[in-house]
Amino acid sequence: MTSPDIELIQKELSAIGISAEPFSAQKLKEQFTQLVRETSNPEGKIKLIRGFLQLSIMIDPDSIEGFLGIRIVEKKGDGTNQQDCFTYLFGPDADAQQITDSMVSTHEISQEPVPGSYVLYLNHDLNPKHIGNVTSKRTVISKWGLNGHVYEHPPILIPLSYGSHIAYFTPPKT
Repeated sequence: MTSPDIELIQKELSAIGISAEPFSAQKLKEQFTQLVRETSNPEGKIKLIRGFLQLSIMIDPDSIEGFLGIRIVEKKGDGTNQQDCFTYLFGPDADAQQITDSMVSTHEISQEPVPGSYVLYLNHDLNPKHIGNVTSKRTVISKWGLNGHVYEHPPILIPLSYGSHIAYFTPPKT
């Protein structure tokens, strides 16, 4: 993650009363839990949870194991270092924009998770930010960060920096 991304996240979190200091996963979890309880807007709750996930993977990626159904599938260092989510799924020459363009023209697009499909996360400009695979349980398996873990998670529960738009792409039947 780039420094401007971190600064933007810290600014957004500061605006809602979250302090990332001291950098303790437990302290952050307590702050976020309190804010989520106080928030009645469902979209606001999801944004808070995603902000918590963003900071947690930077501070202690193990700390979210079991949080809201999230589980670690592969730990960093298990052969996935220096791979982003696209490289993890498609190999060392993966190009996010090229993969996205190809999927748009060849795959069926839906707004619901279909087992075996890809889930693509896009930013507000509709540029690809993250990708994962939909499981038979309709959860997603995706790699979080260049040197991060691979997680199984509900489709909506991803770090804040991975965008706010979700599309599912089902490969063509052969």
